[in-house]
Amino acid sequence: MEPALPASPAMAPPWHLRLLDTVSLADPQGRPVPLPGRMAPLLLARLALAPRRAWPRETLVALLWPNADPAVGRNRLRQLLSALGSALVPFGGPPLIQADRDSVGLRPGALYCDADDPRARGELLPGHQAEWVNDERRARERDEPAPAPAALPHPPTRWLGDPALLVRLQAAVQTRRIVTLSGAGGSGKTRAALEVAHALQGHFDRIAWVALADCRTAAAMQERWLIALGLGGHGDAVGTLSTALAGRRVLLVLDNLEQIAVDAGSPLAQLVSRTPGLHLLLTSRCALEIDGEAVFPWAGLGEPAPRLPLDTLARHPAMALLIDRAQAVRPGFRLEPSNADALVALLQRLGGLPLAIELAASRLRATEPATLLALLQDRVQAAALLQRGGERSGHDSRPASLQETMRWSWNLLSPPARAVLDAVSSFDGAFDAEAAAALHGAPVALALDELVRHSLLQYTPGPLPYTMHPLMRDDLRHAIAPETSRRYSTRLRAWTLAWAHALPPSPPLGPLRRQLPLLAHAIASAETEGTPQEAVALFMALQRGLSDISLPRSTREVLSRCIATLADADNRAVARAALARAARRGRRTGRAACGPGRARDAGRWCRTRSRAGARGLSALAAAPRCRHRPLARRGPGAGTGRG
Repeated sequence: MEPALPASPAMAPPWHLRLLDTVSLADPQGRPVPLPGRMAPLLLARLALAPRRAWPRETLVALLWPNADPAVGRNRLRQLLSALGSALVPFGGPPLIQADRDSVGLRPGALYCDADDPRARGELLPGHQAEWVNDERRARERDEPAPAPAALPHPPTRWLGDPALLVRLQAAVQTRRIVTLSGAGGSGKTRAALEVAHALQGHFDRIAWVALADCRTAAAMQERWLIALGLGGHGDAVGTLSTALAGRRVLLVLDNLEQIAVDAGSPLAQLVSRTPGLHLLLTSRCALEIDGEAVFPWAGLGEPAPRLPLDTLARHPAMALLIDRAQAVRPGFRLEPSNADALVALLQRLGGLPLAIELAASRLRATEPATLLALLQDRVQAAALLQRGGERSGHDSRPASLQETMRWSWNLLSPPARAVLDAVSSFDGAFDAEAAAALHGAPVALALDELVRHSLLQYTPGPLPYTMHPLMRDDLRHAIAPETSRRYSTRLRAWTLAWAHALPPSPPLGPLRRQLPLLAHAIASAETEGTPQEAVALFMALQRGLSDISLPRSTREVLSRCIATLADADNRAVARAALARAARRGRRTGRAACGPGRARDAGRWCRTRSRAGARGLSALAAAPRCRHRPLARRGPGAGTGRG
């Protein structure tokens, strides 16, 4: 957009637009110009009534085609601008409209409009009944900016969550100037902010709700500020608001800010610094990182633990939401001993996300919880089941689809963060930065910070601090090319094997227990990808540390199958003996194992039963990579297998 300049006598005579009592356009010589279609006069009128302003394309689409899909509206606007430009070319006047990718406006001094004269009287845009046109008519009658006040939405369903958390959020909004409610997509940020706004109506002179899901620029955001507070839709938003709100205590709630978070920080900081009584409550999947911002994490509803008493389970927010929304489509549905375990497992699969819970609850109208849980294990089925047609609600125009919500978050990431997120989707559970770097093959500190900031990874201080939502993990794994997935798994196994080799003779149990989920994942991936000898090699390398801890039963079952594939009978015998000891440790309860004694027993077993087996055990434990190496070297015929 070129800078606005005052008209000067040296400029060509302007085009003439009449909007009072008639609608017509004339070229600089006074010849009438036919306008293409009914929308062209409305577009010219909207531009002419604020001639020095660059209008965001999203705003023009919302005004001209309020019920159209944003993508359809932008296409219509492009077609209208093209048709209008073609209609003006034969008249040879000065350029009238200037447009770029984001905004549209009039060229300075190129158009005279009769409605600009404050003394002029007449009906504005006769024959047109668009809402903004009626607002402009009323404004001209009152001689003040056209108001478009935005009342707080009133959802048709009741809010179900942690009341204590909501109280803390209310306190933060009252004491802090800028509060960002940050969490993953579908975690219930919009609904929580709305509940807080309603609860605080007696504490502020005014509360305004601004929906930004379809905004793509900071200019469009500022446009919404003005409209929400009834200050028209144009002009210097920061200056206008700071003047209008002077001496008043106002709460401005900006919902769904993440897609413009980078550009929104500066105008928001200016607005707050110039308006002492203004408080901001922002909902976003990432923080703005501006001075004075207080980030309030919003993690959803959490997941109930299994085997809770039925009355305790019913009070859990996630269970309460699931039952409430299920009863809306299936009135007789309730929590019972017969379905409690399946419902808890279902909530764990959904990760405590309110959007996922509400979408899943709608499927319980004709499906039992256990059946729905089984269907959600398949990624394709889960994507189809966890969505519904249309918008989420009357105040939220975003699609009601968990997959679309997650992919929207992914699209906002930088390319390095996307690459790291793809890599760590290989983990079934929690992981640390060292393991993430091993999979990615490069430093990951900055990318992990970005992923946590965008709420795509959850960070909990501890040995394995990072986790990912299971449905997000499944969706990412499906999108990754098979060869890329195999590369990540190979890197993980190489890293875990090197880690196991680096253990001291008497390893501390803490680090070993912390890495147990990663070790189990590496063992399982070896079987899945057809390299069972790597799983056995990792297991044997861990023998020094497995004397005092036990492997999960599922991992022992994987190892049993992998050991059965070994070609060498002595290697199989040694590995099976080690696995049998691991199984006995897994069955023991409350009795510590004797680490050094167990190691001596293993050596004695190998010496008395099979010296070749001892060599096989040594080879299994020592091999840094075993994809193309024999597990034991016993001379000719080794590895051919017996028995």
